[in-house]
Amino acid sequence: MNGLLKKYNSLSISAKAGIWFVVCSCIQSGIKFLALPIFANIMTVSDYGTVTLYTSWMNVIFIFATLCLGRANGVFYVAMVRFPKDKDKFTSAMGGLTVFLCILCFIVIGLSTFIFGDWMEIGIPQYFAMCIDIIGYGIMLLWSLRMRYDYSYRPLLLMTIAYSIGTVIIPVIGVLHCPKGISPASMEIWCVSITSFVIGITALLLLMKRYFKLFSFKYWKFAISFNLMLIPHYLSNVILVQSDRIMIARMISEAAAAIYNVAYTLGVATQVITQALINAINPWMYKRMNEGRGNTVGKAIISLVLIVAILVIGISLVMPEVFDIFFPESYSPALNVIPPVSAGVLWAFIFNLYASIELYFSGNKLVSLSSCTGALINVIANYILIPVFGFIAAAYTTLACDIINALMHTIFSTILLKKNMPDVDVIPILPVWSIAIFTTVACLLILMLYPYPLARYTIVVIIIVICLIKRDSIKKILNFKSMV
Repeated sequence: MNGLLKKYNSLSISAKAGIWFVVCSCIQSGIKFLALPIFANIMTVSDYGTVTLYTSWMNVIFIFATLCLGRANGVFYVAMVRFPKDKDKFTSAMGGLTVFLCILCFIVIGLSTFIFGDWMEIGIPQYFAMCIDIIGYGIMLLWSLRMRYDYSYRPLLLMTIAYSIGTVIIPVIGVLHCPKGISPASMEIWCVSITSFVIGITALLLLMKRYFKLFSFKYWKFAISFNLMLIPHYLSNVILVQSDRIMIARMISEAAAAIYNVAYTLGVATQVITQALINAINPWMYKRMNEGRGNTVGKAIISLVLIVAILVIGISLVMPEVFDIFFPESYSPALNVIPPVSAGVLWAFIFNLYASIELYFSGNKLVSLSSCTGALINVIANYILIPVFGFIAAAYTTLACDIINALMHTIFSTILLKKNMPDVDVIPILPVWSIAIFTTVACLLILMLYPYPLARYTIVVIIIVICLIKRDSIKKILNFKSMV
């Protein structure tokens, strides 16, 4: 232990921050996954379906209410590089802009509810819960980006723990002690929303402490013009993920949407790692490209893609036992959804990497075109296939659209690189795509091994042994900032 502490203390601030940022992501997603079987067991499938439908709609409305100012692959990191002397001013202005945009969106939601009634089919009171949930979560994401950029891991760790525990423990207590006349779904939604709002307001006050003014015409204009072009991209990504639940709820039932949501959430378990990697890679990759060292990025990217592939395959291998232990039998039909969904995580990681290059060169329109194409194909395919094959079809349509997205982002980023940096190959295509294709085939074949636990766990043991043998190489890969 003393040796580990000594080694940890010798790390640079960026290396320490990288470790704790991954820890933060693991805490948030880990508690989220822990909550999944809890709510599946204390709520009926129908009630959990309502919560699923609410979450899907909130993720769609969130795009318009915040313009995704708190996204890692958006305006924030670009602005940090472009306006290095005004970081506090820009961050504070984005907090003010988030609040302003949310208020406008809430007015629209209120009017639409007055005119059309419960058009989301989640219950009128939940519309107001959604409003406060969005504003709180939007500001918290923005604040988190600034903490990551400054390598301020201690406050981010505390905020992550507070948010993760607060949005799980408080709702569980609320559902278990839900008064008569109030649905458990409504109780869960309101508990999460209030917690999110309180933490979001705290984050806003912390932003204002650095720089008090929340308005800046220059930065509001810059952020809106930059991210507005990305709205189709953000919306398409959300539609690609969330439209499945909405369409399943409408075409089959809310219970079917709940079952699919459980499977999808477990299938994308590795996103906790991929999102943390994207958050760390983007500012590092931008700085390297800005310094004319874009060619030094490829080796690290390929290695990270390989690690994500191994994690994706591992998740697919152990899922039958996870279902048997943690979930009621009513959720067992979801098991067949997991392998294609898990494979889609790797493709999503890849297209986000290539999209980051497009954003560096302000190729916002190309990013949006790629994402819109994938989302449109997904909706059309779901509309045709879900009534025929059930909710399982949604997993395969999502996988197919993730691959289409990755292909288009790869092509467009290559065009932009040849135009702006003709001698630079930031992310080599052949090795990255080869890993992704192999992983996809492996995940689909694993589905055939689900009745044979001995075969699956033999593969798991082999993977673990290889990782232990190569542990020094893996440590070096994860510390990608030290790579040349």
